[in-house]
Amino acid sequence: MFLGGDRDYNIYDVRGDSIQIKTDGNIVSARGSNVVLTGNKVLLEARNGSIGSAAQALNTQIGGVLTARAEFVYLTNQGNLTVDRITGSQGLNLRVNGNLSTSHQDGENLLGGVINLSTSGDAGTADAWVNMGNDGGNHVITLDIGGNAWVGGLQGAQSHADALVINTATVGGTLHIDKATDLTQTGNWQLGGLDMVLGHNWNMNAGTQVTATHAL
Repeated sequence: MFLGGDRDYNIYDVRGDSIQIKTDGNIVSARGSNVVLTGNKVLLEARNGSIGSAAQALNTQIGGVLTARAEFVYLTNQGNLTVDRITGSQGLNLRVNGNLSTSHQDGENLLGGVINLSTSGDAGTADAWVNMGNDGGNHVITLDIGGNAWVGGLQGAQSHADALVINTATVGGTLHIDKATDLTQTGNWQLGGLDMVLGHNWNMNAGTQVTATHAL
């Protein structure tokens, strides 16, 4: 299914193998917290608007790969999700009720704006990290991960390591951080474990702490 326009789309029930929805307006749910979009290969673009809203995320069930672009992204996926790239230039809020994986390692998989990532399972794998771009460290990342997390800082067309700023982080398993230059921690971290390799410095704001059940 291919749908394009210049106005808001209120999604009630869209299903298909390959789905592309592009608009200059917003893409929002017409059925509250119910799943309103089910597909395999999905592209969503709200060029001058938002996907979902702060009041109600867009609920999806995407079995394949998702690409999404908007000023603000508020999206909840039911089940495992594979991301090519999600861009929320002003803010990105992604909840995955399952595991989050990525389809490539060439630059960012999640690009913001402020990035809030939550998964009930793992985020990334040892072979396919979730690379995040937060405008060279000018915006913060918040993590709430049920399992293990592999977070990288590969950014830009040249896929170069850059700085990351992580606010609060709650990770049930081990938080792995690599492929980044500097890391700034602005909130408390509650982790199962921490495994980190940086090009330069780890800077912790005054009063912040890391608590780990296992090893650092």
